[in-house]
Amino acid sequence: MKLLWKRQLGVSPIKPAFGDFPDATREGGFMPENNLKYFTELSDLDNGTNYMFDPTVFPLLDQTSVTTGLILNYVINPTTFWELTLNYSSIKDHSPVGDNRDNTILTHFGPFPVSEMPYGKLQYAPNNRLTTIIGQDTITYQYPGNDAFPTVARRFRSKEGDLYTNVHTQQYRAKADLTTQIGDHHYFKSGIEYNLYDIDHKMWHKWNTNAYNTYEYNYHRSPRQTGIYLQDQISFEGIVTNLSARFDYFYGGGGKWPTGDPFAIDAFVNSPFRDIGAGSTADSFYQILSSGRSIIWELWEEYDKTHPGFLQPIQNHFTISPRLGISFPVTENSKFYFNYGHFRSQPPYYSMYLIRYRYTKNGLYDMSNPNLEPPRTVSYELGFGYNFFENMILTMSGYYKDVTGQNGNLQFGNSSGTILYDSWANNNYEDIQGIEINITKNDNTWINGWITFDYMLKKSGYTGRAEVNDLNINTELGTYYDGNENRFLPQPRLTGNIHFLSPRDWSSNPWLNFLLSNWDISIFAEWRAGAYFTFPEDIPYLNNNLQWPDYYMVNLRLNKTVDISDFHTTFYVDIKNVFNIKVNLLRYDYAFRNADDRTAYLASLHLPIYDSPEFENLRAANPGLYIPGNDEVGELRSTDKPYINDPMDSYFIYGFPRDIWFGVKVDF
Repeated sequence: MKLLWKRQLGVSPIKPAFGDFPDATREGGFMPENNLKYFTELSDLDNGTNYMFDPTVFPLLDQTSVTTGLILNYVINPTTFWELTLNYSSIKDHSPVGDNRDNTILTHFGPFPVSEMPYGKLQYAPNNRLTTIIGQDTITYQYPGNDAFPTVARRFRSKEGDLYTNVHTQQYRAKADLTTQIGDHHYFKSGIEYNLYDIDHKMWHKWNTNAYNTYEYNYHRSPRQTGIYLQDQISFEGIVTNLSARFDYFYGGGGKWPTGDPFAIDAFVNSPFRDIGAGSTADSFYQILSSGRSIIWELWEEYDKTHPGFLQPIQNHFTISPRLGISFPVTENSKFYFNYGHFRSQPPYYSMYLIRYRYTKNGLYDMSNPNLEPPRTVSYELGFGYNFFENMILTMSGYYKDVTGQNGNLQFGNSSGTILYDSWANNNYEDIQGIEINITKNDNTWINGWITFDYMLKKSGYTGRAEVNDLNINTELGTYYDGNENRFLPQPRLTGNIHFLSPRDWSSNPWLNFLLSNWDISIFAEWRAGAYFTFPEDIPYLNNNLQWPDYYMVNLRLNKTVDISDFHTTFYVDIKNVFNIKVNLLRYDYAFRNADDRTAYLASLHLPIYDSPEFENLRAANPGLYIPGNDEVGELRSTDKPYINDPMDSYFIYGFPRDIWFGVKVDF
């Protein structure tokens, strides 16, 4: 049995709305270490002049987690036993709201007294007036709404808003397995698994004191999943066959969903709170949201009473996943194997019930789809393993994966333009095939490791409609996905890990043994080809025609273990990017101030792809740009190539410099 309680205080990557909208799919997560993308996204909102200088634009997050579990097993007889696993987990999120700035005067710069600004939230206060006494003089300055000094074109506050998060997610899991050996050839396993998710999602955002920038994500759903599996491992004269099947029932959480009329203007646009302002009506509006009630759903339930069929029951899904694995020896040191299987993966439950609704302007912007069928992956693998030298095993395999029914975007709109929102559909597919070569040595000697080369070809695209509107919804021909399919693209990757371990008893001399024994060195290296992208994006049928620079990385970990009294003590050093390789980050768009900056850089390069009739019109309309040559994406301006227009935020071109961590671990 185990019990884990944890409380974390940090910063949420969700930014309350100001003109843009918050990304509620990140709810529950803390700001990652690599957080450049969140700040560069902010700079896109105001041409890079404001949000990056507002420390409180991202709200605080207080998260409490509880995890407990119990495992019971019982041996029925020498060939049969059962095992029962029970788990429970709970995650509670809370974000404090309201102003929290300490306006105590800390110092002054000439006639400008300053507090802890720009730290601390001061969202709804009027212009910030600070007064202090310096000697015989009283200094007063009234800051504008952005806390900026005169002539400073930066914004240091008043765009933070409030994030109301009181989300409680619970999972109950029970799993029972029965294992038995039947005769000499059959090893049989079966089991049943039940998962219940209780998602009490009380979350909404506001920026100012009216409904203009209020977004609501309140809902409470309880999806469930039940799975049963049967497996028989058959062994006969060196041949091992695994036959199995899994049966899953996905329960969508019950209740209904507004799928009866995708163009219901009164339900999706005309909210009674559309023109709400400040005052008692607004206070009542926010009290409803704070209580956890959903104004959107209450409106839709009332609408359904007068428009029966608008709300439709959420669908459930039953799936069967057969699997087969065969392995047989060829020689004493080699074997062939074949694996085939169907696999299902449910989209994250927390994102299946989200609705982005703004009480002014368009109303409904995004609506998830809990009716989605779990995507299916059909996997094939054929491989060969060979022990060619002293526990060094070479494995070569070819694989193919056919992924269908992945969720993709589907846009709904009406001819008048009053309805326009995005939803999800099972309209995305992916084909993956490749060859993997692996060499492994793992025999607990002083050197072990592995190296893997994976040459993957991937193709993806959409099927069916890209858009549905009230003119083509009942017609055979409409707006379909066209030109979104891409060809098979090679994505090779090489990874390796070498592990050196000195013996525990290196020498009979105690001092030499202390110095030389129990050293552990691990080196991990990786190379992968750059990601593909499309440029320009407005040329029909042009897809994934360029690649970003390749990725290289080498990490090292060094451990030395000593016994001090009764304590097993390990001193370690972790070095990420040990050779301080310049890792190119252009693929993440951090360095580009905006879309125009990205276009200006790529168009200035003399790329081989520009030697094509497709670019003649662009070349004529943009003298000096789209010139063919031998440049590569990732090159920057130099004395030899002064024509390259470097990204405006050049300090974000490279990242992940050498990072060294020292630590001590004590076991007792």
